[in-house]
Amino acid sequence: MSRFKKGDKVLINEGDFKGEWGVIVDKDVIGDEITVALGKDNREIRTHEAHVNEVEDK
Repeated sequence: MSRFKKGDKVLINEGDFKGEWGVIVDKDVIGDEITVALGKDNREIRTHEAHVNEVEDK
């Protein structure tokens, strides 16, 4: 079972977008690729579940 689902807020921890946050807008059924809409400009990027951490809103 995957750790993430659509709508989860995540922090990117690897690659060109390291340190930026976003929201998962699409997830592959098989594999660990996800599409994340970045918080600052809504730009969508493809990444892997291993490259993000979930952010908990308080």
